[in-house]
Amino acid sequence: MGNLVPLILAAPIEILAILEFRKYEYISTKCWVLAIAFPIVLWLLVNFLGLFQNQKMRRVLIRRLYNGRLPDDKEAFFVGVATPGFISTIDPHEDIGFLLLDAKTVEFCGEEIQRSYAQSDVGKIKKGINPHALIGLGGWIVLADKNGKPLLKIEPRERRTLLGNKLFARHFRHRLERWLQGAGPT
Repeated sequence: MGNLVPLILAAPIEILAILEFRKYEYISTKCWVLAIAFPIVLWLLVNFLGLFQNQKMRRVLIRRLYNGRLPDDKEAFFVGVATPGFISTIDPHEDIGFLLLDAKTVEFCGEEIQRSYAQSDVGKIKKGINPHALIGLGGWIVLADKNGKPLLKIEPRERRTLLGNKLFARHFRHRLERWLQGAGPT
């Protein structure tokens, strides 16, 4: 729902631009301003509202999945994920939950999906494109096997905004790359 709210809130700007154009049958200054404002306002709304109630979902999942406390012996990251075959026009994330790292495994535990991969099964950490990447607000970090075939697509949800998570993703990807090279939890 967090991906639809920005569109619903920004739509009146585009509707006003269309009505303005139809009223005068030419592109007035007001029409130009509205047409230019729409993608800017939409981008801002997606950034700030795209993770609406993210922190609440994080707390709820900690309670549901881990009885209120994340494991002490593993690094935990709150993420959205998608399996290789998942496609959605509304939300790129198939599930949300926690990516857990220990010295030899990476594990995702969400409400719907649970996956665990031995370090030896993961061959590459690479970037991938999702709808957030297309507007400069995110993108996948892909766990791939040794042949480059995706195992799991991950997008961090540690920060309050999509842009904050995009900036965090660089650190997160480097952390996964260090794990793959044998560096255990930090």
